[in-house]
Amino acid sequence: MNFSSDTAAPAHPAILEAMFAASKGPSPSYGSDPWTAAARQSLRDVFETDLDIWLVSSGTAANALALATLCPSHGAVICHNEAHIERDERGAPEFFTGGAKLALLPGAHARAKGARAARAEARRRGRRGRRHGGARRRRVDGARRRRCGREGRAA
Repeated sequence: MNFSSDTAAPAHPAILEAMFAASKGPSPSYGSDPWTAAARQSLRDVFETDLDIWLVSSGTAANALALATLCPSHGAVICHNEAHIERDERGAPEFFTGGAKLALLPGAHARAKGARAARAEARRRGRRGRRHGGARRRRVDGARRRRCGREGRAA
């Protein structure tokens, strides 16, 4: 067995058999198929709540897409410098978030030093309160904007 990656090992025979059985005849796509409906219902039963699912082809895709739903493109994901998303995902989190960075924290035994260290690290890296160009956001009242000829834009 090869546990180095979920995309390096061959598919289990049961998976191949299920794929072969599923390929007999037409079926709707994009989550409207009976297999996705069955998986959705099974997870609803397990978690005892209404939910939806999006099946993806690999663990890397699942991790990166999950991060992309939580982190904006101008943001940062704070993680340990030995975290799986840093070591093994090969840039997928940055790609799927549209540019968000991984803010890496040190720590013995792959443990970050806590939320306080994470906030300090994020501020040190310049992620908090900044825009793409690095300019700090400033609130400007409407009267000042009109006076400066910048209606609708922050100074």
